[in-house]
Amino acid sequence: MCMARFVTLLLAMVFCIVFPSEISAQEAELPVTIIEGRVSFISKNDPAVCFVIVYRMSDKAAMAYAATDKDGNYSVRFSTGADSVIVSVSGMGVKTASKIVPNMPSRLDFKVEEDVFNLKEALIKAEKIKMSGDTLSYNVASFRSREDLVIEDVLKKMPGVTVSRNGTILYKQKPVKAVMIDGMDLLKGRYGIATRNISPDHIATVEILENHQVVKALRNLVPSDDTYLNLKLKTSSKGVFLISGVAGGGYDGKGLWNAEVAGMYFGHSSQHIITGKTNNTGNDLRYELMDHNGGLHSLGMTLASPTLASPPAISKDKYYFNTSYSASVNELFRTKNGDDVNVNVSYFNDSEIRTTMSETRWMLPDSSVNVIGEDIRNRIAMQKIDAEIGYVSNRNKNYVQNHNFFSGEFSDAVSHVNGVRQNFRLSSIKAASTLSMIKRFSEDNAYELNAKVIYEHKPYFLQVERDTGAVSGSRFSGALQNVSSDGLEASVFMAGMVKKRLWGITFSPTLGTVYNMDLLDSGLELPQAAVLDGIPVANDLMMHRLRVAPAVRASYNSMRFDVEVFLPVAYHFTSLRNPGFASMDRHKVFVEPTLEIKFRPSASMDLDFGYSLSYSMPDFSVLYEGAILRDYKSLTRYTADLTEGISNFFSLSLGYKDVLNMFFLNIKTSYSLSLPRILYGYYFDGIYSSSITHRTGELSHVLSAGAELSKGIYWKNLNIKMALGASYGDMPYLGQEQVVRMESQAYQVSAGFSFSPFDFLGVEYDGNLLCSLVSQGSGENLEPLLTNSNQLKLAFRIPGGVGLELIGDHYYNNASSGRKSFVLFDAGITYSYKKLRWVLSCSNLLDTRNYVYSVLSAGSSFRTDYLIRPRAFLLKMYVTF
Repeated sequence: MCMARFVTLLLAMVFCIVFPSEISAQEAELPVTIIEGRVSFISKNDPAVCFVIVYRMSDKAAMAYAATDKDGNYSVRFSTGADSVIVSVSGMGVKTASKIVPNMPSRLDFKVEEDVFNLKEALIKAEKIKMSGDTLSYNVASFRSREDLVIEDVLKKMPGVTVSRNGTILYKQKPVKAVMIDGMDLLKGRYGIATRNISPDHIATVEILENHQVVKALRNLVPSDDTYLNLKLKTSSKGVFLISGVAGGGYDGKGLWNAEVAGMYFGHSSQHIITGKTNNTGNDLRYELMDHNGGLHSLGMTLASPTLASPPAISKDKYYFNTSYSASVNELFRTKNGDDVNVNVSYFNDSEIRTTMSETRWMLPDSSVNVIGEDIRNRIAMQKIDAEIGYVSNRNKNYVQNHNFFSGEFSDAVSHVNGVRQNFRLSSIKAASTLSMIKRFSEDNAYELNAKVIYEHKPYFLQVERDTGAVSGSRFSGALQNVSSDGLEASVFMAGMVKKRLWGITFSPTLGTVYNMDLLDSGLELPQAAVLDGIPVANDLMMHRLRVAPAVRASYNSMRFDVEVFLPVAYHFTSLRNPGFASMDRHKVFVEPTLEIKFRPSASMDLDFGYSLSYSMPDFSVLYEGAILRDYKSLTRYTADLTEGISNFFSLSLGYKDVLNMFFLNIKTSYSLSLPRILYGYYFDGIYSSSITHRTGELSHVLSAGAELSKGIYWKNLNIKMALGASYGDMPYLGQEQVVRMESQAYQVSAGFSFSPFDFLGVEYDGNLLCSLVSQGSGENLEPLLTNSNQLKLAFRIPGGVGLELIGDHYYNNASSGRKSFVLFDAGITYSYKKLRWVLSCSNLLDTRNYVYSVLSAGSSFRTDYLIRPRAFLLKMYVTF
């Protein structure tokens, strides 16, 4: 029956595409007629899933259509000057029925007969994936294997869905807006708490909601291109307490532990998740707590910090020497009126050790290469607490949302580099409040108000001294750099949405206002003052920025086309004060248009084009003129210049999906043409460097293209994913007081698959190939970089609940001076009994201790020999109920 419903919708949509709506301008100006009703089967009165189509009497052209919902209800809108129209229902498993009715608002119910026919193959496929309107549904049981512990493991196998290493979920190469649980947004952007704790045992279906307008007051008025993911619970998992836990211990030369517990309750009027975790086995708990929507953004860069080892691009559990603790409390309560109140609090405590030997090669304009070698050892400690209290009232005519945030982060780091010790301590306190109100006055107009205020206070210091026993240190040994920054951002956005009858265009006059205040207080203490050669070392900077932008947004929406033009005229005011240095004010007016065009030639394909023109304003991180010690070898100060940069951005994307055959294809290209006007770079004196600033009139070009393909095959549960990417950049580059052109190219191919060739064997593979090239305009080139990574997993499913898992990782890097290939092997034995699972694992079987890798970027190449985790044995017990 599920497949019949899906095919009904698909065929009806194809029918509407073959016979498109043809509404004249005169008809568009006529009043809207609304016909609503219910379609049900005669035999059982069950709802019928089908399309309701309205035709003109004169030429039988389709004017409008609507899909019935799960209860068989529909509502269709159209405009015509005719006295009568034809209303027809049709779909898979439904005998077509038509009625001639007067052109007036009315209720029209249909009693239809079932149209039964043999579609065995389609009925089988429906149990794995189906589509209804803009909702794509995956049957979790069809994609799950015995080895999957949490729902994220299953998401990775679903065609069309991508899960990045940090847990970000993407659909059509775009991050999902939120992950809901039975339609409720408990976790906001921190959905890793759900995807990395909820067992697939509790989830019946994963839904992808495309073009989902979550604000009820804006539905049928303002379209949305946001995508939401909804985890639909099994009936047996609703309204009951659920618990998952892990307990484990092991040895890798010292004691290892891993402990986790998560308690959950998902009811009709409330949802709750409470977690607590700790480990020293290389499992990064911050990914679970991170806000995938960006969270509270920082209002200013950290201008001084110690030299830290750059982690390699391999799985983090291979190199992460950690001691981590985390906890979270997540509560959502729904009132009788349908309003939501949420409370989310999380805590993270982490200590990490990094060890590496690195070499950075800087390409200089005179064709020489500046080589900097560093022996780096780090100890990094961090505590972070985040809290959010929110209220949402989402009704048909009114929408109110208020969220209040608090974030505190406290970092402490010690870095040893080439006989130099760097001590660093940072505290960051952020608070924010947002308010959104939307009022729907009528079918064709609404009003919107959004307000936000953010404040951040961030004091920190960097101390540089010679290491105990070191023969030599840094020229900045004994230095103490103190910095304190404060930032305030307040914004108000107002919009009125009016849908005109003429051509169905929606006009939205808007007014956006953003005010920023930045304070920077810094001072550098240095025993050898002669090293500074008279350079000023203090800042007392205050910067005010105001942007006022009245604008008009015009949008047109139809069955096939969505077009939106946004035309703001922005007034920018900037005031910069730094006693002892230049003070300046700047007034500017810019037009910053954006254009978005969406074309849907069929239900399975969409084509999007976008263009935007923007102006970038320098912030205080490149405007201070008193020197700041960035690290043990770099001194930064800038010539204050408020000149803005200009950027044009073009994008074109194509999305195609064939749900019946589980085939998804996304292609995206983009081009950026920009005029930076100000270049920032470094002047090198051996290992030491100082910042430099230079005006330019040269353009920067960046072109990129990518394709992502995924295919599910019923044979052996085979799932295939592939991605291709290429990028080209040609931009001005500042070094040693000279501006040169720098060209960069990158080409990437990745592929992966999972399948079960036999009932007792599961196979998974992931591979990636990357080629990078960098050249200087005068002809000098850095050696091309070629890297390749491969991972193969074999899961043997032995009767009696026993399993054996073997994992092999292979990495290749042509820039390595020694071994260019690097291999790791892991193995594990599992035993499952009812709700319990025991896993005895051995990671890094060959006890490989170092990983050598290289990175290529504009103007430089970087190579490092990074210490990774040794061979380790770990026994863990998992429980879920």
